[in-house]
Amino acid sequence: IRKVVHRLLRLQQAYYRSREERCVKESSGFSIRKGVYYRRGINLDELLRAVRSPGGKVIRKTRREVTSRLSEGLFLKRSTPSRVAAAWKNAHALAVRGIPTPRMDACGKDWIAGEWVVGLDLYDWIRTHFGSLNRDDRVDFLFRLARVIRRMHDRGVFHKDLKGGNVLVTAGGFSIVDL
Repeated sequence: IRKVVHRLLRLQQAYYRSREERCVKESSGFSIRKGVYYRRGINLDELLRAVRSPGGKVIRKTRREVTSRLSEGLFLKRSTPSRVAAAWKNAHALAVRGIPTPRMDACGKDWIAGEWVVGLDLYDWIRTHFGSLNRDDRVDFLFRLARVIRRMHDRGVFHKDLKGGNVLVTAGGFSIVDL
């Protein structure tokens, strides 16, 4: 039975990898225009105008990247081409595996734009809400968080920088960020 389980796991991973590649080529869900990968169904011209405009509130700035909130429901991250490409592919890889993460809409040479998820990072949520929960609700919260992490590992996802600041607690559960 062990051989059967390992074979099924290998087939599952092969399926996930084949689905991941769809975000970097023309497919039913994605398209490419002038070096910009984007999700079909979005208004790419409008998104590109927002990306090129100087507006937006800077949320986080480091030596290598700047994350801005462009509008209600949209963020923009500017970074090195390799980091942007990795974030685009990793976000789609998580989505294919059913891991909650913000939806990425488009990816250019040195930028990526996607869904702005409203929530508190795990540190802030625990600091402000955890103490007011009764014991059963605390245990339920921790089990739900553990299930998300377990699902990631069961589906072959290892974040490499998983910490409280990269887990958002949202109205619907959790969202894994900083891909």
